[in-house]
Amino acid sequence: MRHVGLVGASRRRRKDTTKRNLEAESASDLVERNFTAQRPDEFWVTDVTYVPTGEGFLYLAVVVDAFSRRVVEWAMTDRLKTEPVLAALEMAIQKRRPRKVVHHSDHGTQYTSVEFGKRCREAGGDPVHGLGG
Repeated sequence: MRHVGLVGASRRRRKDTTKRNLEAESASDLVERNFTAQRPDEFWVTDVTYVPTGEGFLYLAVVVDAFSRRVVEWAMTDRLKTEPVLAALEMAIQKRRPRKVVHHSDHGTQYTSVEFGKRCREAGGDPVHGLGG
């Protein structure tokens, strides 16, 4: 298709899942865009996406281990709020119990929220410097 200049058409509406809070402090990029890890639970990548259904959209928050490229935990909800991000993080912490892990995300409001920062600090870290340790 690309060779002859054709592209697919979609009737689905695009859903924007990243709404940046310009007043929130952004976490520094500790990995400098290098998404590799030398061992399990050294570096987690997380994001929220949407899944269109006949009833509307569902929002899926996932935590992926950069070492294995496998999903550690996930959570889904019908509202784009902080809750699925916190639920996925909480389940990942309980499942893996990392000593120290860098938790990388975009700058969406779910990841810059007060609740998310509080949970990171409770886990022994913060959104800027990672969890545990």
